Amino acid sequence: MLEEAIDNANKTNTSGVLFYLDLDRFKTINDSLGHTIGDHLIKAISKRMEAWLIEDYTAARIGGDEFAILMPSISTDKAHETAQQLLALISNPYSIDDHLLYCTTSVGISVFPSVNSTNIDVLRQADTALYRAKVAGRNKYMFYEPEMQAQVESFLEIEKGLHEALNKGQLELYYQPQVNGEQQIVGVEALIRWNHPEKGVLPPGVFMPIAEETGQILQIGNWIIEQACYQYSRWRKQGVLPDTFRRLAINISPLQFSQNSFVEHIHDVLAQADIDGEHIELEITENLLLENVESAIQKMSELKQYNLKISIDDFGTGYSSLRYLKHLAADVLKIDRSFVTQLHLDESDQAIVDTIIMTAQRLNLEVIAEGVEDANELNTLKQLGCDQFQGYLFDKPLPASELISRFEANFYPVEGSPIIKAVQK
Repeated sequence: MLEEAIDNANKTNTSGVLFYLDLDRFKTINDSLGHTIGDHLIKAISKRMEAWLIEDYTAARIGGDEFAILMPSISTDKAHETAQQLLALISNPYSIDDHLLYCTTSVGISVFPSVNSTNIDVLRQADTALYRAKVAGRNKYMFYEPEMQAQVESFLEIEKGLHEALNKGQLELYYQPQVNGEQQIVGVEALIRWNHPEKGVLPPGVFMPIAEETGQILQIGNWIIEQACYQYSRWRKQGVLPDTFRRLAINISPLQFSQNSFVEHIHDVLAQADIDGEHIELEITENLLLENVESAIQKMSELKQYNLKISIDDFGTGYSSLRYLKHLAADVLKIDRSFVTQLHLDESDQAIVDTIIMTAQRLNLEVIAEGVEDANELNTLKQLGCDQFQGYLFDKPLPASELISRFEANFYPVEGSPIIKAVQK
């Protein structure tokens, strides 16, 4: 039906736009809540889309969580508007069997006819754009452009290389210090790097979205947890951690968190590393929590049995998590860098950060501002009541071996900060 519609449009030289949709992290919902709820969610999304579509649009379900919509004779501006409407339409919450679920979609868009394009070409182009939208961070749409094919081939090369990276010891953890108001180290965040044999040291933004999309994140994520816990154990036994040290933070992906064996795996790693969870902090994103609040609350409660700390990363960027915050067993809120950059110049961001800090204080939660890059941002954050910070103003992520000297010094001088001014007096 869809192929016929594209063929007819090509034969009559009628312009059209194909939207290729793939639900984001649908596997996470299936894994955590079961296929029955997943099926009900698909039906609810289908009904919502059917009610939104108009008669001359052609729609089809392509696969388990993929849809395609063909719209004839619309302008590029209208296609942009339609894509934005689709993202908003699907991202509204769903009430499924007493669960409040949030789901987003990524959209790839192909405009036709183009030179010598068949229906297969149009579908392939939309699929290529969809893949690019997924890797760009989900809940996004992208129009197909010829250069995307080379990008996708590059992504596929990275995907293939990741299979070897773990086995060949090419992955390494770096650690970025977190400091308190006196600019002493209170913790570090574990951040992965890939020592690629040809491309050099690759940051996580280059390969982790691909690992997330392909499912490789499970193996890599478990490796990160294990290596970070073993590293903390070594530092503790060496006696190099400063008295102010309180946490080693580890990022947890949505797919990891959804696994039924996740809590058990954490418990096993703590036992193998011979450490208590008191100084291990698991970072989970705000949007991860909101995909299924009830399940997140339950799993966080189970994790607290092992004295683990839990932080909510990228706080302030999600839907409306303030109303759920009091029910979550969280210890720390991390203010997203998007609110911190040039904070001293933006009164709106200052108001948002002020609200986050006041809310956290009333709920007895710690607050860390991430992405702090200059003294003006630091001073504004301190004035707003924030007392823990992370960013290149203090230090970049470092290999474990280079942290020892930082632990020994345990102070980061920042020109223009109140601490330095007091020392200079």
